[in-house]
Amino acid sequence: MKKKTIAMILFLAIVGIYIFLIFLYKYNYYVRFLKPTGLLVPWFLTIVALYIVAWSYKINRYVMITVSVIFLVFLVVVIFLHLLLKHSYHDIQSPDGGATVMIEYRNATHGETSHFYTFYRSTSIPMVVQKQKGDSVSIMTRHTDGLEDELTVLGINDVEWIGDHKVIFHSPFKDEAIQVTF
Repeated sequence: MKKKTIAMILFLAIVGIYIFLIFLYKYNYYVRFLKPTGLLVPWFLTIVALYIVAWSYKINRYVMITVSVIFLVFLVVVIFLHLLLKHSYHDIQSPDGGATVMIEYRNATHGETSHFYTFYRSTSIPMVVQKQKGDSVSIMTRHTDGLEDELTVLGINDVEWIGDHKVIFHSPFKDEAIQVTF
């Protein structure tokens, strides 16, 4: 095959992956291994594909330098936001092993600590998770002096499963139980 054909196939494959990811995101589905990295992996693949296309079609190097600088500026902003809003992940499984819930959590501290949680359930499609219906959960704590981690604040040690479609967390820092229904 000619290098132009290979470059175009690679570029179209990357575009196809983007269309697939956009379709998933629209319906609150996410590729599991992309959740921690955000858009860094797809952006990297795009830059590589654009360089291969530019090399095979002999595009002016000044155009490529300009495009690279623009991509790098956006990439630095995305990496900065990713580091600033560091999310962590933890999986819990139902007692019978029929359901798995991925918990995305982070905190923000300004005199008091706000803990934020988002829940995802595994789907029948490997490596794809679905975001829970409803809003994310937030819990505010004061004067814990860092003794409680985010999962303990949520009540990860006191989890009640009702079938494979409902999880109840009994948080020691919240008056009512936190119910997650799928």
